[in-house]
Amino acid sequence: MNDCSSHDSEARPTTAAARLRAHRDTIVQWWTDRVRQAIPAASAQDEHHLRDSLPRFLERMAVALKTGLDHSTVEEDLNTVAQVHGKQRSGLKEYSLQQMLREYQLLREVIFQVLEQEGPLAPPERDIILSVIEQGMAEASVGYIRFVQSRERSIEEHFRSLMENIPHVVWLCAPDGRIEFVSRQWTQWTGHPSGAEGGGSRFTQALHPDDVSALSEAVRQARESQGPLRLSYRVKRKDAGFRWCEARGNPVFNDDGHLRGWIGTTTDVDDQRSLDEELKATRLELQEVFMQAPTPMVVMSGPEHRFTLVNPPYERLVNRDVLGVPLRTAFPEEQTRVLPIVQQVHETGQPYTWPELPVTLPDAQGVPRRHYLNASYTALKDAHGTPRAVSCLMVDVTAQVEGRRLLEESEARFRQIANALPQIVWTADASFFVDWYNDWWFQYLGLPRDTRWDDVDTLPMHPEDVERTRLKVQEAVATGGDFLMEQRFRRGSDGQYRWHLVRGVAIRDTEGRVVKWIGANTDIHDQKTTTARLEEERDLRERFVATLTHDLRTPLTAAKLNAQMLARKGADPTVLYKLVARISENLDRADQMIRDLLDANRIRAGEGIAVDIAPCDLTVLARETLEELALVHGDRFILDAPETLPGHWSREALRRMLENLCANAIKYGAHDRPVTVTLAEAGPDTVTLSVHNWGNPIPREDQRALFQQYRRREATQAQKGWGLGLTLVEGLAQAHQGSVTVESTPETGTTFTVTVARDARR
Repeated sequence: MNDCSSHDSEARPTTAAARLRAHRDTIVQWWTDRVRQAIPAASAQDEHHLRDSLPRFLERMAVALKTGLDHSTVEEDLNTVAQVHGKQRSGLKEYSLQQMLREYQLLREVIFQVLEQEGPLAPPERDIILSVIEQGMAEASVGYIRFVQSRERSIEEHFRSLMENIPHVVWLCAPDGRIEFVSRQWTQWTGHPSGAEGGGSRFTQALHPDDVSALSEAVRQARESQGPLRLSYRVKRKDAGFRWCEARGNPVFNDDGHLRGWIGTTTDVDDQRSLDEELKATRLELQEVFMQAPTPMVVMSGPEHRFTLVNPPYERLVNRDVLGVPLRTAFPEEQTRVLPIVQQVHETGQPYTWPELPVTLPDAQGVPRRHYLNASYTALKDAHGTPRAVSCLMVDVTAQVEGRRLLEESEARFRQIANALPQIVWTADASFFVDWYNDWWFQYLGLPRDTRWDDVDTLPMHPEDVERTRLKVQEAVATGGDFLMEQRFRRGSDGQYRWHLVRGVAIRDTEGRVVKWIGANTDIHDQKTTTARLEEERDLRERFVATLTHDLRTPLTAAKLNAQMLARKGADPTVLYKLVARISENLDRADQMIRDLLDANRIRAGEGIAVDIAPCDLTVLARETLEELALVHGDRFILDAPETLPGHWSREALRRMLENLCANAIKYGAHDRPVTVTLAEAGPDTVTLSVHNWGNPIPREDQRALFQQYRRREATQAQKGWGLGLTLVEGLAQAHQGSVTVESTPETGTTFTVTVARDARR
């Protein structure tokens, strides 16, 4: 068998008539196969005789689905085709009336099975198909019986076979209106007898009293016209009271052409009638809703798109009388714009939405006004799914469009101003998604224009700040409060992460809801660094002053005590000499502290240290200094130097440098390892003085700050000192047109190297 479901779903017909025509060959083939299986007499027939008039019958059914059963031409064609079919079947060998009626039952099953593969049929379409099948059965039976009568077969025998296979009430009516026969379905409905016993007055007893005269009038008219008998009347059902029924009968003529009566069926249509009444009431309600709708609505019917429904808001909007007028006539200015859209919806049945349709319409005073409308066009279809009208719903969004345009102009001005600022400016939506940066953001970062603050590939923000920023964003969105925090962003010119103060302010609508955020990033790195440095220096200075006070008090107090003892015991020359020496030594210590402090301040002020340059042998000076230091620290010093290393230097300055470096090596180096002093010629015009010790290395981050005033490593805070020693070493080296460097690793130890000019007079 052919499978009708293989059709492209986009090309499937929508109405039952279209489906029937599209799948007619499939229906015929399926029906042929099932008839051969179900009816033994059919197996002996060739396909041409078996199908007989079935294709023509299906085409008449398609016409009925499209135009309705009430069309006289359709009904006459159906009767003719069915009677010819009945006559043809009566002539086939061993083909009974019951077998022919079984064909119609199988046809009904096949039609519904094939057509509903593409979706359920509408109730009115199903009713028409059933009515056509029933009418075909009745007319085919008439044709069959007529042919059999000509061969002297009993009409009662064959008519009873007909009655057994029709689910509705079947009746025979004489030309005078007397019911001669009703099927057994009548007994099931009313409880009255069926067959010939149920005819006559018994039949009318089951009718509503008000409908008996209507039956007589309908028979009279059908008799005069020699045509079909049509009538609606109420039947008293044994289990449901009076219910509306519809009777349809076709005339039966004798061989001599005289009217013998009518054969027909009665169908219960009470549910359908109630449904029609409800549908009518619903339509009235919908029309009332349509007219009361606050937005403009219209319905344009037919191929001319004539305005058949117009609600008051639409009339006020267009300010012209359009009811009953075709669209082309009502709005001639829309011939090329709106009219093609309405035609498209009417022809295809597909809806169309036109957002912000611009139209110019006169107001109540006739002044043209520009409007923007959200227009929705929808096809209104009949029971067969065929578009019969187009509805249009319009929403006036002029205020929103104009407001958006003003907002866009305002935003454009804001962005123009923001792009002119040498500062990062941004905007974000209500969820804090940053949707715009000014040009300075991309210039500052040196990155493409689609770079976000949290881009994982280019890392505009310092990775340590990303997560805490997300938490701050969540807090701002939840509370609606201002966003304020410090963040680090990488500057594209040098790759340095610099501190920024980031502030975002919420923009709210008239109801207080946050709709946007506007913010700016201000580079505060220099201020933040300067502030931190000043605070650090303040702490260092305070610690230095405390240390200085303590250290100066020690020699001065000692000198004072010795002076007091001198006053009491000065008569003894030995004691006198000893006390005077102690006073001089302590005053020299205090004087050296003050000199170091003054020299450090000169270095900080950029003035340099004044030194007296004279001929000097650096090897001799170093040997003498180390011998003096050995008296205090023990024999821990090793000198690696040439026999003589003459030059022009400040003897006192070189001694102070060497003493400071050796003192640091003893203080911070390993206590069980030697300190090595190395002197060497670095070239024809320079010499170097290096001091090396073993022990814990100086971290690289601390090495850069060693020579700053008051600076001391965190790990050496427990050691005594002012933090001026290395500052003085660097200043004294610069006074000799030189410099000082440091190298410190776990493998090689720590080495401070002073490089000075061979002749500092230059």
